[in-house]
Amino acid sequence: DDVSKYTRRIQDTAKAIAELDVLISFADVSATNNYVKPEVHSGKDLTIKCGRHPVVELSTDFVPNDVTLDERSRFMIITGPNASGKSTYVRMVALIAILSQIGCFVPAEEAKICIFDKILTRIGSVDEISSGISSFMVEIMEMLKIIRHASERDLVLLDEVGKGTSTYDGISIAWAFSKYLCEVGCKVLFATHFRELTELEKEEGCVVNYHFDAVESSQTLHFVRKLKRGVSERSYGIKVAEMLKMPRRIIEEAERKLEMLERTHSTHSERIKSQYEQKKCDVRERGGVGGVAAGSCVAAGSDVAAGGVGEADNVGEADKINAKIDEVIAILRDIHEKERRTTILRAIKELQLFKSERFSAFKLRRKCGEGIDHFIAKNLLFNSLENVRAYSVEAKRSAISKFGYRPDVMAITDEGLIIIEVERNIKAFIRKLRSLESALAALRRDAHETGDPILKLMRAGDFKIIVGTLKINEGDLRKLRESCSRLNLNVEVYHVHTENGEIARFI
Repeated sequence: DDVSKYTRRIQDTAKAIAELDVLISFADVSATNNYVKPEVHSGKDLTIKCGRHPVVELSTDFVPNDVTLDERSRFMIITGPNASGKSTYVRMVALIAILSQIGCFVPAEEAKICIFDKILTRIGSVDEISSGISSFMVEIMEMLKIIRHASERDLVLLDEVGKGTSTYDGISIAWAFSKYLCEVGCKVLFATHFRELTELEKEEGCVVNYHFDAVESSQTLHFVRKLKRGVSERSYGIKVAEMLKMPRRIIEEAERKLEMLERTHSTHSERIKSQYEQKKCDVRERGGVGGVAAGSCVAAGSDVAAGGVGEADNVGEADKINAKIDEVIAILRDIHEKERRTTILRAIKELQLFKSERFSAFKLRRKCGEGIDHFIAKNLLFNSLENVRAYSVEAKRSAISKFGYRPDVMAITDEGLIIIEVERNIKAFIRKLRSLESALAALRRDAHETGDPILKLMRAGDFKIIVGTLKINEGDLRKLRESCSRLNLNVEVYHVHTENGEIARFI
């Protein structure tokens, strides 16, 4: 009782000590590492002179680099060899922006930084084996979140987008995604090995190409780590493998294969088209010269055909890529123009499943079973929510799981806590209600106060359950109404049609 009288004073003192601790930490790291005071402004430009990565520079001699993101260069495409510094550069910009906005000095010689609403990232991805979600699906889910939330006041960091699928599909997705972000107007740093994407500089006035270079010798590869304008000409992947002592026999075979691929395939679709068109013109010109016999004309045409079969095939592939790019861009534009439930399904199908004759959604569903339907239904329901403030990605590992209940998705919105459950049918969810009932009973018996907002909302009964089911019938709905009434639960039931994206509410 004596201590309780001073609760408010103790809390105020603890808060003051915490703030002082933060300020001392800022001052110490800034003085020790030669940070400078950034100029934070309300404009739209970001300029950093000789910026450094605050963590990497502690263990190595860091090569500082400049950053300029303004209206004419707000989308940086960064190419370069493996381990040349692309990812470190992208992360450096984000960390400097964060440090400036939390009130700390920054590792640079000079910094003028605009205020960002959000920093959105698509960096690295791992699969979720337990959920049947591949690393490429995880990548697309993260891209969809960026599509949903990005605005012109945001900083977007992209590292190797599209690497989780085939080369043509990956380039198409990365190209379409980049063009969409150009339309949004956000600041973007995109590190990639797809040199085809550097052609965006010719189409979009906001895109600028940069690269990290390397100097090759007979025995090693020296990374310059200084950012330059332009495009990296080589990736040096085989050289890096050689430096790491890959067996010489494998290196030689890789070099032979690389030489063959570079000889038969052009890296840029426009170059392929122009070469192909030039060869067709040459054939026409030869056929039209009066002094050339018909047989000679056929021979000339045969030579061109023999040498250009691969190129003709590549033109067809380039046309497929361009058609797919236009298709995906149209879908991305629809995100803000049509009902989100429908467009998000189309985006999932086109960007994630990437339908084609050889790998259609039907074949994928037949191969993977109902896991794909479950995944699409869950995303449809989540993306139908408005004003999501917090999202528990690992809902099955949330604090409520210790009481025996493992939901699919949990999100905090302006309406409160939303729980999403996706089941094959209503009977499956009714069975799951038993674990929810016992979890709520245990939670209410547990007198221990917790700081977890989700547990607080569940203890108070302040939550809504959205049930998505692939099959539905009146008998099961009647049983569900009875169970929800007995447990005093706020439940909404939707029949999700994963084929066309329609969601029909039943309760």
